[in-house]
Amino acid sequence: MFSHQTLSSRLLLVLMPVLAVLITNAESSLPSNETVCTVCRILVSEANWAVEQIDPNKIIEHGSFRVDPNGHQPYKKKKKYARSESYLEELLEDICDKFRSYAELTTQPPLESKHIVRWQGFNKERLQSKDLKLDYDVGKNLIYKCNDFLEEHFDDVIDSLQREDIKNYEHFICGEEAAHVCTEEQMSMPMMTLPEAPEDDPNDHPEDDMEVEEPHPDEVDRTIPIEEKMALMDQDKEEEEEEHEHITLEEYQKAKAEVKDEL
Repeated sequence: MFSHQTLSSRLLLVLMPVLAVLITNAESSLPSNETVCTVCRILVSEANWAVEQIDPNKIIEHGSFRVDPNGHQPYKKKKKYARSESYLEELLEDICDKFRSYAELTTQPPLESKHIVRWQGFNKERLQSKDLKLDYDVGKNLIYKCNDFLEEHFDDVIDSLQREDIKNYEHFICGEEAAHVCTEEQMSMPMMTLPEAPEDDPNDHPEDDMEVEEPHPDEVDRTIPIEEKMALMDQDKEEEEEEHEHITLEEYQKAKAEVKDEL
């Protein structure tokens, strides 16, 4: 016969997988594979935005500094600082904390669905959250999912972000070549974003106790002069629109219906 302690131990071993599933599902009501895909897409979006804030004329030298018999350094190469390994490694160290600015949005019936959205803009501008059902705890919990993702795909992300020949980093890293955690159907649906909140609406704000992300210590040094930034915005407008596929709720629902019709 089994002792009471032995029976308790066996019962705990049986229940542990069930408890693990319950704890995992409590973090987000999205399916696990969709959660990983969403985490990847958000991470790449955040990384790309940070890279774009750096002066494109800022250059870093890398490679071998050996001198040839003629006194030259043919092995030394120049690279944009924004795409350098040293900067990207520094960037990814705390990028998962950006998920504090995200929440899970539950849309209203009859097309009820759940999406991870930013409740605060990239420049900390307030987004419209009034009358929306947002779960801010989900964003905080996704920090752990983000860390797990980077632990497994850190090198893939770094190697991909260093390249300058990739047209769409989100598709390349999450869906095509590197991490490959998103299906073609998932990548066909643009990420949703909230519209900017009216300045004269004091009631349109998230919970008062939400933590606001702190700027990077070198944020000031990475700011592009306004004249140069305006010129770059005109030059790269089409590229940026394809890179950041963010749409409103109404546009998302319309796109989702079109994808289902095609399938």
